[in-house]
Order: sequence, then C-alpha cells, then structure tokens
Amino acid sequence: MDTLYTGGRIYTMAGAPAEAVLTRGERIVYAGALKEARAQASANAEVVHLDGRTLAPAFPDAHSHLTAFAQTLRLAPLQGARDLDQVISRMKAHIEKNRIPEGEWVLGFGYEQNDMREKRHPTREVLDRVSTTHPVMVTQMSGHMGAVNSLALRLLGLDAGTPDPEGGRIGRQDDGATPNGYLEERAFTLAGTKIPPVDLEENLRLLDQAQEIYLANGITTAQEGLTRQGEWDILTEAERRGRLKMDVVAYVDWNGSAGLYASGRRAASPGGRLRMGGAKLMLDGSPQNRTAYMTQPYAGGTDRGYPALRDGQLLDLLRSAKEAGAQVLAHCNGDAAAEQLIWAVGQVYPKGNDARTVMIHAQTVTADQLARMKELGIIPSFFASHIEHFGDTHLRNLGDRAQRISPCGTAQRLSLPFTLHMDTPVLPPNLMDALSSACRRVTASGVPLDPSERITPAQGLRALTLNAAHQYFQEGEKGSLEAGKRADMLLLSQDPLTAPDLKAVRVERVVLRGQML
Repeated sequence: MDTLYTGGRIYTMAGAPAEAVLTRGERIVYAGALKEARAQASANAEVVHLDGRTLAPAFPDAHSHLTAFAQTLRLAPLQGARDLDQVISRMKAHIEKNRIPEGEWVLGFGYEQNDMREKRHPTREVLDRVSTTHPVMVTQMSGHMGAVNSLALRLLGLDAGTPDPEGGRIGRQDDGATPNGYLEERAFTLAGTKIPPVDLEENLRLLDQAQEIYLANGITTAQEGLTRQGEWDILTEAERRGRLKMDVVAYVDWNGSAGLYASGRRAASPGGRLRMGGAKLMLDGSPQNRTAYMTQPYAGGTDRGYPALRDGQLLDLLRSAKEAGAQVLAHCNGDAAAEQLIWAVGQVYPKGNDARTVMIHAQTVTADQLARMKELGIIPSFFASHIEHFGDTHLRNLGDRAQRISPCGTAQRLSLPFTLHMDTPVLPPNLMDALSSACRRVTASGVPLDPSERITPAQGLRALTLNAAHQYFQEGEKGSLEAGKRADMLLLSQDPLTAPDLKAVRVERVVLRGQML
C-alpha cells in the first residue's frame, strides 16, 4: 500500500525540506518534489494531507531505561512533593489505595530533595511514619539514591557492621555506624536487587503501558540502558509474544552481567524488534546530588564526588567489551569521570576508530575534553533537560561551572556529533523538552545559562534524529526521510524551527513502520 504525505513542512534531515514523502509498506520510496512523488505513487495510493503540520523523522531514543520506566508506573508517585510530610502522605495513600498487605514492599519514586522544604533526603525515621509493618523504599528522581525504613534495613541485612560498597555509600547516624536509611549509588542499586520482582504478566502489562507513552512522544526506537537478566527476560518474552511495538536496543550492565551480551545476541531473532546494542558502564553519580566525580570540589565544601570504577577496572572492562565487539555507553556526569573515560578510550581504541563509544550525560565536560573526544570518536549524549529541571541546583552546587552544563554549543562548533536524551524514568520521555532546554538554556527559576552553549532548533532536531540513529549504527536505516529507509515518522503540531515555544510543539501522530498510529 502506497501512502503519500504532503501539504505541510517536511524535514527530511537529508538536505532541503521536501514537498512530499511517499511510503510503500514499511519503507520510504521517495522524498522530494510533489510531482515526482505522484508519478511514483500507485493509482490507489492513500494521500495524507498534513494540513500545515510538520513531518519529520521519528526519534531514536539516545538513552533511557524502558523497563525501569515501566516499573515506575506501579509505584507511589513522589514527583513534585513539597516536603517530607507530603512524601509520607503519598506513600500512605498508595498503601491504602492498593490494599498492600503487611509484610509486602511499598515503593515510591521521584522525590527531589533539592526542591523540598527540608532540602534533605528521607531517613529511616521518616519512612517509619509510613509504616513499621511494611518494608518501605523511596527512590530519588535521579534513580541514583533513595531511602528505606527500619524494617527494610533489617530485611536487607544492613547494620552498623555493614561496610560501604565500593562506588556507594550507606548513610549513618550520629554514631558514624548505625545506618540512617539513606543509601547512595551502588549501596542503593544493590539494595534494589534484593526486592522481590513482580510477576511476568504484570511486567508485560506495565511494558505495554510504557511503550504507549514512548510512542505518544514520538519515540519509535527505545533503549534499555542498563540491562541485567531480569530486564532481558521481560523484553525477550514481550518479543516472543509479539508485544514489542517499537524497536528496543539493550545495553548490558558490563560490570556484573557481561555474559548476557553473547547469549542475548545468539538468542535475538534476526529482523526482530529487540537487539543487543552493547555494554553499559557507570563511572560516577549525579551533580545535583554531589556524587558526580569532579576535578574541583563542589561549592561550599571539599567533596568532589567519587568514581564508580578504579582506572584498572575501567581498562579491563573496556578491553573485554572491545574483544566482545560490544559498543560502550559510559555514564559520566563529572569532568573527572569524563577525563577517566577519555583516557581509557585512548588506551584501548586507536584514534580514528569507529567504535562510537558514547559518553552518557556529559554534564560538566570541558571544551578541551570535547575536542579530544572528537579525536577519539567519542559521542557525547547530553542530558540537556538538566538545564531547566536541575539548573538552579547546579548553580548552588557548582557555582560558575554550572553556566556550561550540557555544552551543546561547543560540540556543535567542533562539528562533533552529539545526541540529546531524557534518561527516562528520571524525566518523562518528552524529547521536545530536551530540544527546548538545549535551545533556551534557562533554569526553572528563569536564570539564563551561558548563551554561547545554545543551539538552534535545526541543530537540535538533527541531534534527536539522524545523530541518534548514527549513535546506534543505524543511520542507513533510520533518522532521516530518504528512499530505502524505514517509514518511522512524526506529525508535529507546529514547525519546531519557527515555533515561538518549543515546549508547545506536540507530537500529534506517529507513523511506525509505515503504519499511522
């Protein structure tokens, strides 16, 4: 079946705007002049009039956690909580609404301590006010830390004799030994692995919901950004049952589940919607929580955050990924973590390589580091929405260094391809938010950050489409509207290159493999 799209602005990302796009089945067969599109169309071709809307390539999601987002759909929503009392009341309401039996875990997600009246994380005493008969865990919106109540500490086996794990920290009471309920980085992620998972059918139901939300935001290729056996099992079962609507690319937790990469590649169905993309490494934490690894101390203190991996560990992990043929995505927020990755890639990969190592987040990367990244073929994927959502916190934590967070402008001037992402579930999968933040560079309170790091909407749209496809080694398949490529497209309510407010530009319809949803 042929479908002809015309009657609006069409951005192909492969040159000048087109007058028309012609699709046949799952593929684009022509993009260009309307006359030629009509000449190539079959006699019974369906014509879709854009009515002034904008047609553009769909978004390959440069970085997020699809199944983790699915899991948050069943948790107590803590986003926007103004104080600890509101965290407590929302958790209690969640227990009552869902009639959670005593002894079962109660989970909440999305509080941001920097936005709360007390400016601090919950503790065991705070969460004991939620329940003393349910184990309770709440996750800070970054996903890097959280807190548990007293019963949860007992079930997790955490006490005064438990040492901090490497790359993490257990919060302590005034005696310096007794856990106070706060868990940070690896201490928190290890605790999360001990919580009983929900059953498979519930996981699949939640995944169905999550996919609908991604698709509604124009994302047709999603990422599973830290894959372990549990996440892989959910995705492979969804694929087996035909419940994956979108493409999903998985990156294995290389410092714990590296063996999953080879077995997953063997098990993946040729031409299926699920594939193994490579390896994921965590090098540090988050700057808004002062756990990102920095070269200089945070404002008002002597702390610089800390690395998640020693240099030797990182080299060994990179070498094993290279030997396995796995592309590496490395979480680096601080400039010291960025330096560690750049150094290690320079040791393991020759200059001019096409390994397409990706520096995820790259919040405080410097201009000099970006220049060396270009030499080594490292792609920065900026979490640009930090500018709006966490920029005021960064100004408090980083001082003048916060002016340059997410330095897209420098990358653009260096002709260094970069991508943008939302790190969902940290923020919802609304990539128009990322585009707006990268172009405006204004914090939530209205403070403008370094305007030289702004990009244009056209540059941002390329980062979300063709550059994102390039990051996945799929620039020959996705990311632009060209003959032979997949017919994954968006109908936008306004032209993003001329809209006065990018956040007001909505994804109205999505075309997935040639089918309009």
